[in-house]
Amino acid sequence: MDQLSYSELQGIAASKDWPSVTLLLPLHCTWPQKLEDAVEWRNLVDQAQSHLRDSGLSQEAAADLLSPARQLCDDESFWESHGARGLAVLLNSKGSQRYLLPFPCDRAADVADRFYVSPLLQWLSWPVDFYVLALSQNRTRLFRGDADRLATVELPAGTPESLDQFLETTEFDPALQYHATPGFGHGPTGSAHGGTSALLHGHGDSRTTDKALVTSYIQAVGKGLTPLLERDGIPLVLAAVGYYHPIFRAACQYSRLLQTGLTGTADHFSDQELREGAEREVRYAAAQSTERLIERFHDQRRRGQASDLLREIIPAAESGRVEAIVAERGRRLWGRLNVPAEEIAIRTECEAGDSDLLDEAVRATLLHQGQIRFVEPGSLPDQSPAIALFRW
Repeated sequence: MDQLSYSELQGIAASKDWPSVTLLLPLHCTWPQKLEDAVEWRNLVDQAQSHLRDSGLSQEAAADLLSPARQLCDDESFWESHGARGLAVLLNSKGSQRYLLPFPCDRAADVADRFYVSPLLQWLSWPVDFYVLALSQNRTRLFRGDADRLATVELPAGTPESLDQFLETTEFDPALQYHATPGFGHGPTGSAHGGTSALLHGHGDSRTTDKALVTSYIQAVGKGLTPLLERDGIPLVLAAVGYYHPIFRAACQYSRLLQTGLTGTADHFSDQELREGAEREVRYAAAQSTERLIERFHDQRRRGQASDLLREIIPAAESGRVEAIVAERGRRLWGRLNVPAEEIAIRTECEAGDSDLLDEAVRATLLHQGQIRFVEPGSLPDQSPAIALFRW
């Protein structure tokens, strides 16, 4: 499945070139309904070509612009092979881009001087990708998953793969005495490799020292993973016994490590249980984050630092004042931007010269590094199409 980074989404949002064509089609996931998608796509391309002709483009120029999209109409392998919920194709004079969406989208054939960006920005609040760390004394396993699959990820160099390996490759304080003892971690009592396992003893009883040793191992795992996690910037879910969680959170200074995770012996989780459990936790965390923004909205609006009026949100977003915007998914509101804010007329049907005002507010928020969330229609206070929290 395609994945767009934050910077790539910003590039799409910033692009301005007439004509810019945005084609969006919701896709079926089951047979025989999937057979309808290619027919619907052809109709959508025909609709876009009609819009281009109505806007003054010649038949030849319109056909040339839409050629990459029309080629998909007869590509049987494309329509049969994907498992996507939506298809987006963006076209302008600079080229074309195609994205398979893991979430549903509304049907659209837009012709404007900018791409219709809001449907793609659902990636920012849809937990497409996530990491799962299955952590135990026996082994450290890292996976990358999405709504459909889970794949093993090679651990970064220097990250211990087990407590045994950590002991073998780590130098300890001379005050600690090292010896081998059977039955701790790997070995005939629970090992895939057999043999004995290392244990350290120092001052205090063995239970205290053993816990300190395991803590050092968990800290080494957290330190080794942090650069990889920060590079990719996707949520991390920890699967481990309960007392590992606070130790790992203290060791891994990664902002997107979820405060909740999967609790239990990590070796006992199947891949399916890890994927389903992690996806559930990531979705819950995303929903909680959105709810907190809505709660903050009520307080900030009383102090004049939030609004649910597009005529106030749009100029604030364009000047970089919007810290976060929460908008209804799929909602479109039309009007003209090149008028004073107090004169903006908002329509539900597009007229000549109109822009999608809600999409413009979302676009400007993205370009100024603001947070963006989408909710189902009717979820916002006072049935508003969007709410925004201001930085100042």
